[in-house]
Amino acid sequence: MPTVYLLEFIFAVFVVIIFVNQLIVPIAKGLPIFPFFRKTRKLSEELTTVNGAIEDLKLEQKISKRKRFIKETKKKG
Repeated sequence: MPTVYLLEFIFAVFVVIIFVNQLIVPIAKGLPIFPFFRKTRKLSEELTTVNGAIEDLKLEQKISKRKRFIKETKKKG
């Protein structure tokens, strides 16, 4: 039975530590609460932005190549 009480105490301490780290500390520092979840979302948004920029560069390269092709074709013909 003491083992059950020990596990219950450890779980309660774990919950309190999470509560403090995700709620109390951010509120005290003036940051948004639950920073663990916000960091994941922020990184996901940054990845989406970077992927969009890469796609834009690829499209610009294709446009540039096709414009050069048109110019070369006009010079030949």
